[in-house]
Amino acid sequence: MRTQNSEAALIAEVTSLGEVLPKVAEALPKELDPKAFKLESQQLGESITSVNDANRARTKAVAEKRERVKVIQQMIKRIRASVKGRFGDDSLEYELVGGKRASNRKKPVRKPKVVKAA
Repeated sequence: MRTQNSEAALIAEVTSLGEVLPKVAEALPKELDPKAFKLESQQLGESITSVNDANRARTKAVAEKRERVKVIQQMIKRIRASVKGRFGDDSLEYELVGGKRASNRKKPVRKPKVVKAA
């Protein structure tokens, strides 16, 4: 996978080679003629542009999704808090909205300390 810097270096190399290629075209095989090289370099530029556009669109979509996740999480938290305040933390309604009823919570158990034999 090429990075942005290596793509920029490749574009610079293609540009400089495109300027020199017509001068040395007679010494090259026919499949390496300047017109074909220019066409390929244009298609490369278009491909890079379309990939960059797609990356920007993906970044925007991911940012929007993250924002929506934050909003819905806040709404869920507020709904649970409202139900807890209205019906109590041991109510069936609180459990229905995803809360854990107080009577179902397990109290932590202290384990006795183990004395090492010397």
